[in-house]
Amino acid sequence: ENDNFPVFELLNYTVQIEEEPAFGSEVVKVIAVDADSGIFGSVSYEIKNEEFSDVLDIDNGSGSVYVVGSLDRESRPEGYSFTVTAFDGDTLPMSSDVLVTIHLLDLNDNPPVFLGEPYLAEVNEGPGFAGILIANVSAMDSDAGNNSLISFSITGGSGAQLFSITEEGGEVFLGSTELDHEVTRDVPYVLIIAATDAGNPPMLATTQVNVTVLDINDNNPLFTDLPYVVAIEEEVTGPLLLLVVSAQDSDSGANGKITYILSGNSEKFSIITESGEVMLVEGALLDRETEGVSIDEDGNAVYSLGVVAIDGGSPPRNTGTSIEVLISDINDNPPIFNPSTYNITLSESMLVGTVVLNLLATDRDHGNNASLLYSILHSSVPNNNDFAVDEVLGTLMIASPLDRESVSAYTLSIGVRDQGPQPFEDNATVVIQVTDFNDNHPVFFVPEGGYTAVLPENATNGTQVLTVEATDFDQGANQHITYSIDDPAITNFEIGLMSGVITLSGPLDRESMASYLFTVTASDSALDPNHVLQAFVSVRINVSDLNDNVPTFSSPSYEARVLEEQPVGTVVDFFPPLVVYDPDEGVNSLISLTLLMDMEGRTQPLSVNESTGQISTTLVLDREGGASFDDMQLVATDGGGLQSDPVSLTLVILDINDHTPEISVSGSNNQVISEDASTGSVLAALVFSDADEDTVSFSLEGGDGDFEIEAQTGVIMLVNSLDRETREEYLLNVMAVDSGLPMRNTSLLLQVTVLDVNDNAPIFEQVDPVFSTPENIPLGTVIGVLNVSDADAGLNGQVQLTILEGNEDNRFTLSETGVILTIRAIDREVMETYQLLIQASDSSTSGSVQTTTLEVTVLVEDLNDVTPNFPESPLAVSVAENEEADTQVTVFAAMDEDLGNSSLLNYTIVSSEPANHFEIDAMSGSVTIIVSPDYEAINSYTLQITATDSGVPQLTGSGTLVINVLDENDNTPVAPEVTASIPENSPHGSVVATIPATDADGSGPNSQLSFLISAGNTNNAFSLGAASGLLTVLNPFALDAEQIDMFVLQVLVQDAGSPPRSTNTLVFVELQDVNDNRPQFASSVYEESLMENSEIGRIVTVVSATDEDSGTNAQLSYSIVAGNSEGKFVINNEGQVKTSGGLDYETRQSYVLFVEAADGGSPEMVGMTEVRVAILDMNDNAPQFENENSTLTVLENATLDTEIAVIEGTDLDSDVNSKITFSIIGGSETELPFEIHSSTGVLTVAGPLDRETDPQYQVIVRIVDGGIPSLSTQQEFTIVLIDVDDNLPQFMDPLNFTVPEDYPTNTAFGQLSTTDVDVGSNTVAYFFITGGNMASIFNINATSGMLSLDAPLDREVTETHEIPVAARSENEVPAIVSCSETSCTTAVITVTVGDVNDNPPVWDENFNFGVNSSAPVGTVVGTVTANDPDSGDHAIVWYELLQLEGSQFTVETETGVVRLSTAYFKENSSHSSVSIRAYDNRGRNPSLSAATQVEVFFVSGENLVVLTVLESLSSVEGKLDDLQAALDTIQEAKIVVYAVQDDSTGSSNTRSALLLFGVFSDTQQLLSSSVTLMIVNDNIEVIAGVVQVDSTMVYQLPTEPYDPLILYIVVGVLGGMLIILTIFSLVCWGCVMSRRSKMKKTRYSPGRDNNIRQRSNDVSTEKYDESARKWFNANTYSPSEPGLMSLTPNDDYEQGRTELSEEIRESAMYDSKEFVMGFFDEAEEESDDTDEPKEADDNEDSEQLIHRHPPPPPVTTSTSVDKTARKGTDQVDYSSKKGLAAQKNYYQGEKSRASTREESREEDSREESRGRGRG
Repeated sequence: ENDNFPVFELLNYTVQIEEEPAFGSEVVKVIAVDADSGIFGSVSYEIKNEEFSDVLDIDNGSGSVYVVGSLDRESRPEGYSFTVTAFDGDTLPMSSDVLVTIHLLDLNDNPPVFLGEPYLAEVNEGPGFAGILIANVSAMDSDAGNNSLISFSITGGSGAQLFSITEEGGEVFLGSTELDHEVTRDVPYVLIIAATDAGNPPMLATTQVNVTVLDINDNNPLFTDLPYVVAIEEEVTGPLLLLVVSAQDSDSGANGKITYILSGNSEKFSIITESGEVMLVEGALLDRETEGVSIDEDGNAVYSLGVVAIDGGSPPRNTGTSIEVLISDINDNPPIFNPSTYNITLSESMLVGTVVLNLLATDRDHGNNASLLYSILHSSVPNNNDFAVDEVLGTLMIASPLDRESVSAYTLSIGVRDQGPQPFEDNATVVIQVTDFNDNHPVFFVPEGGYTAVLPENATNGTQVLTVEATDFDQGANQHITYSIDDPAITNFEIGLMSGVITLSGPLDRESMASYLFTVTASDSALDPNHVLQAFVSVRINVSDLNDNVPTFSSPSYEARVLEEQPVGTVVDFFPPLVVYDPDEGVNSLISLTLLMDMEGRTQPLSVNESTGQISTTLVLDREGGASFDDMQLVATDGGGLQSDPVSLTLVILDINDHTPEISVSGSNNQVISEDASTGSVLAALVFSDADEDTVSFSLEGGDGDFEIEAQTGVIMLVNSLDRETREEYLLNVMAVDSGLPMRNTSLLLQVTVLDVNDNAPIFEQVDPVFSTPENIPLGTVIGVLNVSDADAGLNGQVQLTILEGNEDNRFTLSETGVILTIRAIDREVMETYQLLIQASDSSTSGSVQTTTLEVTVLVEDLNDVTPNFPESPLAVSVAENEEADTQVTVFAAMDEDLGNSSLLNYTIVSSEPANHFEIDAMSGSVTIIVSPDYEAINSYTLQITATDSGVPQLTGSGTLVINVLDENDNTPVAPEVTASIPENSPHGSVVATIPATDADGSGPNSQLSFLISAGNTNNAFSLGAASGLLTVLNPFALDAEQIDMFVLQVLVQDAGSPPRSTNTLVFVELQDVNDNRPQFASSVYEESLMENSEIGRIVTVVSATDEDSGTNAQLSYSIVAGNSEGKFVINNEGQVKTSGGLDYETRQSYVLFVEAADGGSPEMVGMTEVRVAILDMNDNAPQFENENSTLTVLENATLDTEIAVIEGTDLDSDVNSKITFSIIGGSETELPFEIHSSTGVLTVAGPLDRETDPQYQVIVRIVDGGIPSLSTQQEFTIVLIDVDDNLPQFMDPLNFTVPEDYPTNTAFGQLSTTDVDVGSNTVAYFFITGGNMASIFNINATSGMLSLDAPLDREVTETHEIPVAARSENEVPAIVSCSETSCTTAVITVTVGDVNDNPPVWDENFNFGVNSSAPVGTVVGTVTANDPDSGDHAIVWYELLQLEGSQFTVETETGVVRLSTAYFKENSSHSSVSIRAYDNRGRNPSLSAATQVEVFFVSGENLVVLTVLESLSSVEGKLDDLQAALDTIQEAKIVVYAVQDDSTGSSNTRSALLLFGVFSDTQQLLSSSVTLMIVNDNIEVIAGVVQVDSTMVYQLPTEPYDPLILYIVVGVLGGMLIILTIFSLVCWGCVMSRRSKMKKTRYSPGRDNNIRQRSNDVSTEKYDESARKWFNANTYSPSEPGLMSLTPNDDYEQGRTELSEEIRESAMYDSKEFVMGFFDEAEEESDDTDEPKEADDNEDSEQLIHRHPPPPPVTTSTSVDKTARKGTDQVDYSSKKGLAAQKNYYQGEKSRASTREESREEDSREESRGRGRG
């Protein structure tokens, strides 16, 4: 068998070989031996790592590792390390690994490589630098050892003799010769450096070092073309080229680069630092009259500028010079009066000829342009010659006497003009006041609608709101007005003292203040401060709303509760109530609600009405589908788009019992149990659920008592032992019942199967079987089959088979069915026979497994299975290229371990690429050449050769033969011609081209190329990389397209073969021209003149420029670059300057255009010239109005001749052409009430005005100049009449408001508004409350009309308020409010108080209910009611038990109906208490609540007393509350109305039966009917105060029909007791007499006792029994209605009732109380030590108000007795005197406690009232 691993001869293999061995050559051979025989002993090999599969491979048969790729030491200096695996020949082979390591030895196959190319060095010119290190070249050689040692040398280049290099370090030093930059300029020295390695033969590489001699800054710049003077007329604006300064520096580079700096007046002049162009800066104006500029003797302004030329050296050198700019004068300054207005005051007594003013005008021009003449142009007083002016001196004199009463003021217009060719004028106004008294108030110009403005609430401080304007008809200081806001409350606004501009000075918030109304004061500036006059005007500023408030919910979360199964559309109310508030107004305050839900596939349960906010259900809710929805959110969006933060909504679904319990069992309903299971074992645990969350109880049917179920948990257990042989199956029926009302149930059927116990072992059918098989059969072949069985059932009968021994190397497997199969190869040479030990075991899970064993023999048959093997594979051999055909390469032989025909081999080449280049001898394996090899075509061949033996079947082995072709240098390098193009200004190092040379020989020296420029490199213009073939610029100064436009370089390309081969090629380098010449204009200045009416497109002049460049660089284009900001001129490419817009002399008299000529170069170069154009004038301007505002105002009550405005006009023309005449030529009406002065333009009132008739007028004014022909202009003016207040304001809706009662004070809840047909401030209304506000609850803001609360509201006190209000129109808030029909408007506002849930429910009464002790579950016990003084939903009360668990009762949420939830059992107490809480607001949050204790008594006929009432049933039912209140006043015990029923007969319906029962208040125990009867009789007056009682018909209710014999016995016993009591009374006579007064009080006496006893003895037992039987039979128990006692009359009813009444009236029962009270007294005397009953706990909650239920439940005649209670210590035995005494004591104590409780209740009630008042 195959039980040996292959073993390698060595633990690891390590070899050293030279790098780059031939392809196919063997590197190492690994050998492994396997001790097995046959195929198990054959070994094959494999390289485990695939990392080196591209360079190394292994012959699978021989273990020879051979080369299939390049092995380069430099690529992988660490060598190669990999794992070889040896496998034997088994189908599932065994293997071993060995580590193989290959180290590569270096060959000198890499030349040195320079690092850090290119090498550029710099050295300063001049002395002191000899011997310095200027560069350090470095190189590396990737070879190793001596092959990598490098030495350096300078082999050539320009200036090589000036430098030296260290052989080992590559350091380049400067020699002793001093270098001069001015000799070499920027052309560097080029050194050729060689790096040579120490290999044999050596390899070298070259590089070049470019050494640049740096310049030293030793030359100053020198200016040329001195001096610099430029002359220009004033009024020229920049940008404008004035001149170009130029300097030269003989240094180069930065040292020779000159920049220019200008000093002096940098605001107007600048210089381009690079070009020296001195410019007038953009926007600067050259004005001769500029202050601070010196004037020469010719009147020219002189600007002296300094310019400095600085080179770029360090430190820099500079030279300076000066520039003079001369500005000549033109008449460009008008004469100017200073001041332009003169205000003088003259006494009317001054004499004629008095000089009153020396007028002075100045002109900044020169010569005639500054010579001035004065004249009076105009006087405000028509045709008046009161004043004269000297034409030359400008003195103003009085020419006629002054009279203030005739003319109080003059306004003179004084003109002055210069004498220039085109004269300028100026006017001065002289205002002359004739002394007067200050007697005019300021007057406001109030616009229509008044001073009103609207500001957004986010306006920023400083925002201008509006401007108030006032005027004063006084003069001088009395006319100057100042403005102020005197209201200290106005802090948000301020006013300009002089301007009247109102600006915002504080933040606005519309929600805090929506409108501001304040008064602005205008004060004149009277010289006498005691006579300052003022005017006032109201200003209203309304604040407009911005949507700056996000809607806000009252709570972050809300919850609603809804009963399941409610119809779709049910409105859902949330707690707390959904309240959203947005303090914005208008659209911004409109709120819509949106419901956000992520239902995750569930249907949306709610929808919201976006407008009303009402939320309702969208589907019928099922609590079992989900008890709540918690993932809902609600957002509110206002009308402005702002959205609130989402609030969470929770919808809780309340349950009803609408689901049947569901039960199941884990797995299936078929359960199993082992027959040996112990009793108490759990068969199954039921999985149960009730969607209503009710409790579930279980019961079990079937199972013959072997199983039982736990009622609460549903666990089914085994209670008896099982025997599968006796019974194999059970059928169990499980019942489940829930606790709901009505109850629901379900059932589940379980089938139980009893499982078997394992007690049988497996049995084999065969005995010692033998199987045979040939070797090498396929895996999975069946060897044999074993049969085995087990008599048990189930898993106990399932058999598992296992091979215990003899399965060497796990070559066999055994299936579950007994089939033996092979899973590994079987080799007879390894093992011939297998002895297998088989075990059979059952599958018992109990742990007691039964087993049996069997021995099986397997015999292996032999086969021929050895494959031929090539021991040398892969074999690598070499052959020289060009070797002849038929030459033998090698003999490639294989071996076969088989014998005979199986070892005879035949060879074949099965794979060769390309094919048919070699052949092999079929018998010997000799390989020979067919086609001569060529290294350049194929450098390696890989042949796959097979050897096939002659065995049956034939076996074939394969091997690999690699034949490497050795290269010879038989190919010359190939280099094509190269053409390149570069700009002539290409810098040093610019790449020109790369020589694309190739060599067809293989790698190594035969294909290693070097490059050299052999000819054509004039002035060393280019450098060529010796190894790279990269052509770059070496000497940029040799590149000049004007000198040489094409270089033709001859390049030698040579390989490194032995001997070397070379070739020559040409490189053509074309130099591209660079644009370096500026265009030049024929003239530096062109001057032309042009009339202002010249047509557009007229040629002004033609400019011309030339460029010395050629081609595109000489193609010129023209443009106007400055002086044409108005776009009046254009220029074409022919140089023609044309007009492109209308020219206007009055706008501009001249233009200076700067024309630029640009060539087509890149970048372009430009030249510049000036074109000066003078514009000639003509008369072409019509007069124009100067009034900025065409809308004028005047009060509607203005008088005649009131001045409205001065219409002003001007004419750009001069002299007579500019003289203007005014006239009104039309308007909105035929006859206008206005006129205008023809000379002054003053517009005045000429007729009556009425705004109500005509609010405004349109007036057309025409102005005409004095030209011939004249020109005119007309304009329409609007004259608006200012309103006078004559209308009352009128109230607008709304006047009705709804305000919640908890609305905060000092917060606006509404706003009153008015409308007024007046305008402006006349519409301002002030509001007042005129009455109806006695409690001072309401407040109104007088200015805004905002309504607010000064005191809180209470809806429960007053639900509606009606408040009279008034509004009146004033300019300010009146100090005293008074109204009349002519001064005020009145209205009544209605305020409805909205309810807020601020009152808890109040219980109507104390609740004591009685229910029949036999009443079934669901019986109504009573109804509790509570009232809430709030309204709406706030007053809707829901009820809830405070303790649900264990309660005997339920309460209906909405009705308060209390029902039994569990039946009454005799063992239980006859009394039960239940706590109920009442919630208002439908129980939704927020809700207020109150709790009460309800006392429920389980009564029977033993406890009931019947009272006949002589009123109808409906009448008594209406008085039940009053009746119960009266019964509550009884102190002895608690008497409760149990029921009222109709007791009418025949036609009479005025009688009812009232059923009562009694309770001890302290113990809450029921009284017997006899005791209750005594108490009722004693307090019959109390009952009679409410209803009409038949006192003869008060009796106990019989419990069942009496047997006469029993009645006789009872009467006899009673008689005997009466006799005994009589004797006892006689004995105690003395005691009785001592307490006579007390006995009188209790109406007890021995005589009366005798009468009682006598009447009792006289009663006929038979008669009484018959009467009672008749009455009771008439009120029999109705079995069809459990719990009901029928009082329906029958035939014997009337008679029986009458007879029974008579008998009772005669019996001792009639006076039972007197009888009993007598025993009370005796008991006190005889038993002083009688224990007092324990006082009742009086811990009553004063806030728990009890309400008795309406109609009580019916009664049964059950006589069940509370046995437990009778055994208790609190049970009173009424058959003894001791018990009677205790009862009396109880009655008396109860009276005292009742009084105390009543006082406590009254005090609590008063305290609660006081608390509410405080709230």
